[in-house]
Amino acid sequence: MRMSFEFAGPPIALALVMGMFLPCAASAQVNPVASQALTSESHLTAAGSTPVSWAPPELLPMPSEHPCSLADVLPLVTARINELMTNLLRFTATEEVEHFEARNSGGWSKPVRIRFDYMAEIERYSNGLPHMRETRDGGLSWEKFPAGLATLGIPSTILVLDPYFSDGYQLTCEGSGEWAGRPAWLLYFQQRSDKHPRLRGYVANHREWLLNMKGRVWIDKESFNPMHVETDLAEPVPQILLFRDHMAIDYEPVHFARQAETLWLPRRAEVFTDFKGHRFRRVHTFSNFLLFSVDVNTKDKPPVQP
Repeated sequence: MRMSFEFAGPPIALALVMGMFLPCAASAQVNPVASQALTSESHLTAAGSTPVSWAPPELLPMPSEHPCSLADVLPLVTARINELMTNLLRFTATEEVEHFEARNSGGWSKPVRIRFDYMAEIERYSNGLPHMRETRDGGLSWEKFPAGLATLGIPSTILVLDPYFSDGYQLTCEGSGEWAGRPAWLLYFQQRSDKHPRLRGYVANHREWLLNMKGRVWIDKESFNPMHVETDLAEPVPQILLFRDHMAIDYEPVHFARQAETLWLPRRAEVFTDFKGHRFRRVHTFSNFLLFSVDVNTKDKPPVQP
């Protein structure tokens, strides 16, 4: 599965590439420890004013005097990812998108808003490769995205810790932190120089440019579910004028009453990209989750705030 941005005109797309999956894209960041989720206003000021910073600072590793044991934490995290893929199978949601473009004179354009009926199917092939298909309003609907720029595959980002992909990254358990007031383990990842990137890429002029990525995951200490994920470019791709690609995703527990099932799903994603001379900010919000063919009549309940 992938995530992707795609410009109108000559086919240019940012894509999250999982094996041979559909394109997708994402990226964003916050300060590593004790930081809170970005809000819709976090990088927006009053109309016409200049943002303090058009994007969050670059994600860098954090030296720690008390690193945690990757051998202890990672297996419990991957077990949660496997449970998610086993129990989720297919879900629907309402996806709301807000799109902003930085003005040359400073500030942001007025937001362009769009809503989709979103559906995703997640499965694992016999060779272990995770696969996700997604549709919007019953089809691909790339042409419906603002600025001809499609953002695809957001739910697949956490699979950077799946065993099929994680061996392509140098993983470090940095130690303890917190997210939204909850204790967390911090896992940092960066593309290994001896491994070919496979997870994400841009599609430009019918060619796919795979991305060297780095990022951080905040893992709930009690449940070992991911609470927050951020990714960044490990290096720019000047051949296609891609200089920044930053994404932050918030995960929250979604309870499905009929199955007495609680799954941690992406609730909000914020994407910043500097591509072909344009700077964009995009916010995706997911709500009204349904488990398709399992709980088609039961909507999720809002998560209890910690």
